[in-house]
Amino acid sequence: MSAPQRRLPAAQRRETLLDAASIIVGEVGGRQALLADVAARAGVTKAVVYRHFASKEQLLATLIEHHGRRALERVAELTPTDSLEDDLRAGIRVVVDYAAEEPAAWRILFVEQYEEPAPRAAQRAVKDGARTLVAARLRRERRVSDDDADLLALLLRSAFDGAIAWWHEHADVPVEELVDTTHALLWGGLERVTR
Repeated sequence: MSAPQRRLPAAQRRETLLDAASIIVGEVGGRQALLADVAARAGVTKAVVYRHFASKEQLLATLIEHHGRRALERVAELTPTDSLEDDLRAGIRVVVDYAAEEPAAWRILFVEQYEEPAPRAAQRAVKDGARTLVAARLRRERRVSDDDADLLALLLRSAFDGAIAWWHEHADVPVEELVDTTHALLWGGLERVTR
């Protein structure tokens, strides 16, 4: 007879379920992820998952919000310098490091395309949050208008997505090479616009 499973506090159980969902969604994507697989990965029944999340849609939205907070905190922790070029390099490095350390989270946040309204809205909020952080830094440059800052931030965020997608298919490329190449390309255009 196996020992009864110890009941975890709700917050800890929720964290365990989000960890399990991160693995499952990171492996198969949001569309293919099943709550039964999340439950099995967490070592609980599907009923336990439903006690914490009313639906798969709610679980996905919560998962996106969870990873989104952590990703945006890492970007927000960067201390701006007097050099936009140095800030760009540091930002690229933080994004690449995050994608390398948290590949499932990166997929959940920036690769997956969600059909359900709640996960789609949560993902949009994370992408908007990233754009807002970059635009705020660009606005510090007196030569960049508010509209230009928003457009440039969107273009930079999209370029980061593309660089990471390429890198995930070419994992043998050293991180520094990816950062240097991405920086050279983006700085060339950004420098011209902010002169």
